[in-house]
Amino acid sequence: VEFAGGKAERQNLVLGSGSFIPGFEEQLIGMQRDESRDIQVAFPPDYRAEHLAGKGAVFAIKLHEIKRKELPALDDDFTKEVSDFETLVEFTADLRNRLTQAAERNAETKLENEVVAKVVGQTSFDVPKVLTERELDSMVEDMSHSLAKSGMELPQYLQRTGMSMTELREGWRESAMQRVKTRLVLEKISDLENISVSKEELDAYLQAMGASMGRKVEELRKMLIERGQIPGVIESLRTSKTVDFLVQQAQVE
Repeated sequence: VEFAGGKAERQNLVLGSGSFIPGFEEQLIGMQRDESRDIQVAFPPDYRAEHLAGKGAVFAIKLHEIKRKELPALDDDFTKEVSDFETLVEFTADLRNRLTQAAERNAETKLENEVVAKVVGQTSFDVPKVLTERELDSMVEDMSHSLAKSGMELPQYLQRTGMSMTELREGWRESAMQRVKTRLVLEKISDLENISVSKEELDAYLQAMGASMGRKVEELRKMLIERGQIPGVIESLRTSKTVDFLVQQAQVE
C-alpha cells in the first residue's frame, strides 16, 4: 500500500551516512547499475510520522548509478586552490586554530545551556497556554522559511512526511513549553538582579554587527529602528548578560 512521502526519483544516498531508515543502506550493498531490488525495512517505533512508526514497509528500488568520492592529494597545490595560503603547513595551522576556537565556543555554549537548564529545572509553574501557542507559531514560521531556502513549501513537506499540521505542532509542544519557561525564568532573574543593557553596550553590539555585515553602524541602526527590532536586540543582549551572570555564580565541577 503506497503512503505519502514513500516515493522518490533519482534520490542520492551516501552509504554509511545513516540518513535513511535503519537497515535500508545495508540492503543496497552489492547492487549493480540498472539493477532492481525490493528493500524490506521497519520504521523505528519513535518515527516522526506516527502512522508509520513501528510498521514494516517494502521499497522497490532501481539503482541508476554508483559514484565514489576521490579526494585530492594534501599538498601545497591543493592548499593554493582552496585557500589564501601558500603552503599546507600554514593552512593546517590556521585550520587548527579555527577548530580550536570553535571547540572552545561549543564548550562555553554547552556550559551555558547546562547551567540555564539546571536553574529552570528548579522552578515549577504553569506555562501560559497562549505563550506556548505563540512559540509554536514562531517555530512553524521558522521551519517554513528554512524549507523555502531549499526550494520546498511547508505543505509539501507535510505531505512527504505524512504528517498533518496538528501532528507537527503537537510534536513540538513540549519543546515550545520549555522555551517559554526558560524565557520567563531568565526574564525574572534579570528583573531580580537589576540586569540591564547600557547605551554603550548596545552601540558596541551594533558596531560589531555592522562590521560583520559590511554596513555602517548608523545605517544598521536606522534599519533596525524602522523594522521595530531594537527592543528585540536589547532583550537578547539582556538575556545574554543574565546567562553570563548565572554561569559566574554557578559551581562547576
